Amino acid sequence: MFTTAHKLAEHFPNALLRMELSRDVEDLTGFFADDAMLSNLGAEYETRGAEGARHFWQAYLERFSEIRSEFTHLHMSERALILEWCSTGQHTDGRPLSYCGVSILAFDLQGKITRFRTYYDSAAFVA
Repeated sequence: MFTTAHKLAEHFPNALLRMELSRDVEDLTGFFADDAMLSNLGAEYETRGAEGARHFWQAYLERFSEIRSEFTHLHMSERALILEWCSTGQHTDGRPLSYCGVSILAFDLQGKITRFRTYYDSAAFVA
């Protein structure tokens, strides 16, 4: 029997990979609740809701001319999912990029993400 955590663990990483390939954020933004909070280590602010999720993922893609993530470990509980990952690609100026991190997803009973926070090796972004 699949729990909400199992379903999210199966579908969210695949949606993120599709987004990286297509550079279309719409499918991924559907995973977030109307009041979701999203933030990452490099952001000066949190974004909120569906529009915030759209902005968050568009800003993510705009940092790279190419990016691909590989999920290496997954940890889950009834209301949270932790994804460990490594990403490779190119900065917009053509420099190669390789960095790893962790994303923490909290979700409601309907499986909508209510909080998304990501931590990563910020040294990869220093010129």
